[in-house]
Amino acid sequence: MRILAPQFAEKLRGSVNTLCRAWTFTRKDGTILNLIEHDEDITIDGTLFVKANAVAIGQVESAFSLSPDSASIEGIYDANGQSETSFVLGNWNNAQAELFIVDWQSPQYFIQIWSGYVNSIKRTNIGFELDLVGSEHQLNNQIGRSFSRRCDAKLGDGRCGVNFNLAGRKFTSAISGIINSYNIKVSSFAASDDAPFIGGFIEFKSGILIGQKYQIKNLVRSTLVEFELASELPVLPSNGDVIDIFIGCDKSFEVCKVLFNNIQNFRGCPHMPGESVVFAGPSIANNDSGART
Repeated sequence: MRILAPQFAEKLRGSVNTLCRAWTFTRKDGTILNLIEHDEDITIDGTLFVKANAVAIGQVESAFSLSPDSASIEGIYDANGQSETSFVLGNWNNAQAELFIVDWQSPQYFIQIWSGYVNSIKRTNIGFELDLVGSEHQLNNQIGRSFSRRCDAKLGDGRCGVNFNLAGRKFTSAISGIINSYNIKVSSFAASDDAPFIGGFIEFKSGILIGQKYQIKNLVRSTLVEFELASELPVLPSNGDVIDIFIGCDKSFEVCKVLFNNIQNFRGCPHMPGESVVFAGPSIANNDSGART
């Protein structure tokens, strides 16, 4: 149970009030956007909430069941700093959302009434549509691991723990040609011809895609090195954009041991029996027609 100031509680009960809604969105890249459904900017608890220009926010629909609450938002690009590029780069994917009720005459009185996240995004030529769902929607997510002989960690993440700062594991180069949204060419870099880049990834260190990572699907070596990426670039980079190139891993125990010396962090079950063991029966070759003993 939450205790409200008597003045605020009276406003909530009143038929005529000075209440409005305020929203806080925290994007995947850490950018925070504070909007208020009012005709003026208002500071709430030391944080400035700007009026929601060209943004239409629907009502939060609640259900007295296991179905999650939902809401929708429509807006125009750049109206409140939400550029089209930020959507293209995926910065709004699973963005956190918080809803407050605030007294715009006395903004020291406010209360958070809902929280959720962006569940889906639809982009149009001039704007966007966001579908929000309540935090309880995460209860529908499958939790747990699938056991496999191969590692299920993401290369370079906290569970993997590979140190890419060691020699021969990371290289720096620059974009020297764009073939299409899957294939790019980079300047030569000091790596051996047998360096295993398939299954590795590139990370942009400058340009419009800075901070973005893309897995390497294939490569062709010539005067320049051509990389084929496993996923499409949302926007095309520019020649000269700097990238880091990381060697790959096929998720096997052997590569983890020999190439990375990292078996203490291997997240697979290399000695797990296969299907042949599960379905194996007695061998007819050992049948001597004798009785059981």
